Amino acid sequence: MQFKHPILSTLIFLLPLGSQGMEWPQGKDCIKANETKISRLIQISEKVSCKAHFEVTSKGNGDLSIPGINIRIFDTHEDRFIYQDSLLKCQWKDTNGDGYLDLTVSGTVLETDEKGERLLSSTPVKGVFLWNLVRKQFVKLQCSPKIHTCHD
Repeated sequence: MQFKHPILSTLIFLLPLGSQGMEWPQGKDCIKANETKISRLIQISEKVSCKAHFEVTSKGNGDLSIPGINIRIFDTHEDRFIYQDSLLKCQWKDTNGDGYLDLTVSGTVLETDEKGERLLSSTPVKGVFLWNLVRKQFVKLQCSPKIHTCHD
């Protein structure tokens, strides 16, 4: 699959290829309106893989869908809350030492006034999602309430 914007291509193709944690690039220029959906097979362990889907809406919200959960990792929609640099930092690594990659998302949520002209607060956020081999999906270990998630 070929994408017109090289940073967006890099965004999804930096998903893990092995057991080392990998990060995604940051910045609102990562997403262009005409490039809104990407899918990638993620190698969770040597024998286990799953599909990840990233999609951005026309309003500027973007969700990462992985088995078991959807996580808002991109937010430029000025509805009083946006992510600093537009994108949460995503890191794939074996958090609990079970041999399977897990996902940690982190960043800062910025709250503005209703007109989006004045910064009211800046709150660090973090979510940790562990691979559950029995359920064959990710489960939420912890997640800041300001990170929007929903279950598949």
